[in-house]
Amino acid sequence: MNLPSNSISAAQQNLRRLVAIRYIALAGQITALLIFTWIIPLELPVMPLAAIIILFATANGFIHWRVEHGDSISDPEFCGQLLLDILALSLLLYFSRGATNPFVSYYLVPIII
Repeated sequence: MNLPSNSISAAQQNLRRLVAIRYIALAGQITALLIFTWIIPLELPVMPLAAIIILFATANGFIHWRVEHGDSISDPEFCGQLLLDILALSLLLYFSRGATNPFVSYYLVPIII
């Protein structure tokens, strides 16, 4: 019996999962930014943080569309996506008190993957 072959590459499946994780992370980042600027003000640089989050959300939306409608994803492209996560998180941590930020442990996720 011939089973249908899966035409989706492992990198594409992993990128789909990564996009979903990014949406969760973005929701947490937006919530944290709102809480720590309005409810518990910490004097964070709101404009740079908001700009980074908006750019990353826009990029994630484009990548989500690309995964769903584009060609297959290669392993180097998936590696580039992980580097994008590291860059975005590095910028967020830079503008939000660096290593003293409680979200610094999330920095390990793209490195582990």
